[in-house]
Amino acid sequence: MLRLANLAEFVSELKGDISEPSRTLIARRLANLLGTLLQGTPEYQMWLTTGCKAFFAHCELTCPERWVSDNLEVSETSLSAFCNKWMSVSQFRLKGEEWQTITPELNGLRVTMIEELKSLAK
Repeated sequence: MLRLANLAEFVSELKGDISEPSRTLIARRLANLLGTLLQGTPEYQMWLTTGCKAFFAHCELTCPERWVSDNLEVSETSLSAFCNKWMSVSQFRLKGEEWQTITPELNGLRVTMIEELKSLAK
């Protein structure tokens, strides 16, 4: 018969053989499976309150609860491209006028506007 302690020991012994995020994922999936199997039984409430936490403790997980996948793809957003474009501008021109250099006063306004745009993205 398979015991909860044996499952926790199995996950614990995987340390060093597979990555910590993968080991954590295995432990979480086993815990979800055990919780599903216990639903509708008297032991289910005990599993929710103390059993699941004890299982994770015996698994000796060291990975944080949230982690970033190794194959994460990050790309520039339209907002960040817009902000980067306007932060690198050094001259501007009004319709029908000559190009003008951005003064320190205008630069302060530009930086403030871009910081407010960035705060909208959060």
